[in-house]
Amino acid sequence: CRGSSESMDNNPLKGDYYLSDEEESMIKAVSEVFENTVVILNTGYTIDVKWIEKYNIKAVLWFGYGGESAPKALTDILSGKAKQ
Repeated sequence: CRGSSESMDNNPLKGDYYLSDEEESMIKAVSEVFENTVVILNTGYTIDVKWIEKYNIKAVLWFGYGGESAPKALTDILSGKAKQ
């Protein structure tokens, strides 16, 4: 998750615009074990996504500003319960 507010969305720092070392280590570890890795971005603003290609991530879902019902909706989408 990334916080957001005025003047917080363009800091070229790890843990802000760039992944933190811990986040990058986690993505690296998961993508080495699972060929089809999906990353969910819970952020209110843009972040660097060069790691998508670097770790051969198959899909990315941006999940910002969802509100209190968002986790249930995300679960329904990912499980296939949600229908068009």
